[in-house]
Parts: sequence; structure tokens; C-alpha cells
Amino acid sequence: MIDKKHIRQLLKDFEVLKQENKKLRLRIAELEEKLSTYENPKNSGNSCISPSEAQFKKAKS
Repeated sequence: MIDKKHIRQLLKDFEVLKQENKKLRLRIAELEEKLSTYENPKNSGNSCISPSEAQFKKAKS
């Protein structure tokens, strides 16, 4: 049988894991957002950006 000490430790560990999970989910969301700019980059062929403006934006980033 699990005693109260073990239950407290398990609850403490659970809270730590929940916080870590939350941070990782936020980081994943950030990375997915960044990735979407590479998967679907805007250029003169698929947006209203002129070719000269597209080249400028490419060099800028």
C-alpha cells in the first residue's frame, strides 16, 4: 500500500510534469508557427508582393 509520503511526492512530481508539459506545448506552438513561414513562403508567384519586393524581403530575413 502507498503511504502518504509517497502520495505527496507523486503529487509534487505530477505538478512539475504539468508545468514542463505546458512549457513544451508553448514551445511547439512557437516552432510550428516559424515552420509555417518556411513551408508556405510568400513570393511574387503566390501573393501580391512584387518580385523586387520579394527579393528584398528574402535578403532582409
